[in-house]
Amino acid sequence: GYDASQVDLLCKHFQQLVLMKPAVTMPYAAPHGGLGLKAYSQVTSPIRRYADLILHRQLKTSLNNESPTYSHSDLLEMVPKIEQKTAAIQRLQRSSERFWILEFLRQRGVGAVYEGAVIRLQKYKDRRTHQSATSAAILMHEISHIETVRGISSSNIPSLGSRVRVQVLACDPHSGFLQLQIV
Repeated sequence: GYDASQVDLLCKHFQQLVLMKPAVTMPYAAPHGGLGLKAYSQVTSPIRRYADLILHRQLKTSLNNESPTYSHSDLLEMVPKIEQKTAAIQRLQRSSERFWILEFLRQRGVGAVYEGAVIRLQKYKDRRTHQSATSAAILMHEISHIETVRGISSSNIPSLGSRVRVQVLACDPHSGFLQLQIV
């Protein structure tokens, strides 16, 4: 598990993460608000992502005082395609990770209980009852994973940062369904 100061820090980081805007690909230098930079570009190995290969080619020609490999209009045409492919890859990766986490929980069995910490509380309107309800994002320590417990009764709302125990009520990795309750 995590100690109280670690949970507090995790709560703060999670709140910041929720507020962050998604990355945007552009064919020109742009500021990075989170890092406070006037110009920013994400670059990794050119064998990992096509966008990195394009950027490496552009950097190479610039450093060699040559004309850019790709024109501005070429880049404007490429950006939406790259973003679409990147988004699809990210969805697939999240889906795969979720499947295997749920498969682990399924194998442990319905009724299994896990220690966790509340890192976010949120009120919402229940679609079925049209009543105000509360959900809690729980960092499940054993699997280092965040899951949401919905429909917490008003008499059982934990405080932000508190340690809780959650029980698996239902789990289906193939549909992505997981139902937890605070015990």
